[in-house]
Amino acid sequence: MDVTAVILTPAPEARTPRTPGMERVVRVVNTSDMAELLQERLAAAAAVKTAWWFYLDADDDLPLSAPSVIAQGIELADSHGVDIAYTDEMIRMPGGYRVRAPGPYDRQRHLRAPMMLHHLLLARTAASIAAMRRLPRGRYWTEMLLFCEMAARGAAYVPRVGYIWNKGNGLHTRPATTISQMRSALWHQGKL
Repeated sequence: MDVTAVILTPAPEARTPRTPGMERVVRVVNTSDMAELLQERLAAAAAVKTAWWFYLDADDDLPLSAPSVIAQGIELADSHGVDIAYTDEMIRMPGGYRVRAPGPYDRQRHLRAPMMLHHLLLARTAASIAAMRRLPRGRYWTEMLLFCEMAARGAAYVPRVGYIWNKGNGLHTRPATTISQMRSALWHQGKL
């Protein structure tokens, strides 16, 4: 499979999930500064050598069906002539789980709901490198900034769980993350 899992981890000894049949780029990043995190995440993605890649947080998991979901996503993206494919995600929380199913891509909905494209999102490497060159730097949320740029021509939706988000007390709970998500949406609307 010509796919790389880009894994950011807070410490060298931290857990880094194995992705059978896939390459890995592992980068140690221990920051809550959104500008620094953007730089680190973009640099990690820029190091990918395969045709496709995705972010995999060190504390999250992939379902056993991930290889077939990823293959289906790449096939759909290729057939639709788009550079990204995304899936449903299982969100594990204390006491249970739920599945987030974002549905077919709609740019206006994405601008209102920055986490519409969250996990699992497959990005065509060449297109992501080109998109990164057009993006601003600063306190922006990587996923919204990069993936909204890449979805300008649309995105392929795979209505299957492709990612397991072990939701805890991560960066998503910090006000700086919400602010960076809003700044990213405003940049895409030409308001920043």
